[in-house]
Amino acid sequence: MLPNLQLRHGKAEDAIDISALGSRVFTHSFSALMPSEDLKIYLSQSYSATSIAAELDDPAVTFIVATEGDAILGFAQLKRDSSERCIDNLDNKIQLQRLYVSERHQGLGIGKQLLLKAEEEAALMGFKNIWLASWELNPNAERLYNRSGYVKHGEMTFKLGNTMLKDWVMVKPL
Repeated sequence: MLPNLQLRHGKAEDAIDISALGSRVFTHSFSALMPSEDLKIYLSQSYSATSIAAELDDPAVTFIVATEGDAILGFAQLKRDSSERCIDNLDNKIQLQRLYVSERHQGLGIGKQLLLKAEEEAALMGFKNIWLASWELNPNAERLYNRSGYVKHGEMTFKLGNTMLKDWVMVKPL
């Protein structure tokens, strides 16, 4: 646990730092699983500063950042109006689209704090369920989500360039 850790909403001026952190953590976590060209394309589309800035400006998206001083150590991203086939029948839901913590700060409880804050924000917005997609070969994330009350409801395919990945779709009532 970091004594000076602060959680706050993401702001437009955070775009570059969130972009860099997201790209770095995604690369660290998934680069060995796909061709480098697929990874490069995905990062340029999903984690460019321009893409993150657009998401920070999107009223359907909420970012929560974990900071220590001026440094962003992690972030959570909530997205309204998204679903997958296996949970289309579930009403009043919001997606936890991303939950990333800097590689150097993993294991310190920051991810858990971000998760709790995202759930709190979702409940304050009036949502009754929160859902996420977690890559099937990421046991650390799956353990965190299971311990936090998320239950598998199905699976989805995630296309990353030409690489197809299988994600578990997990849901938690709020």
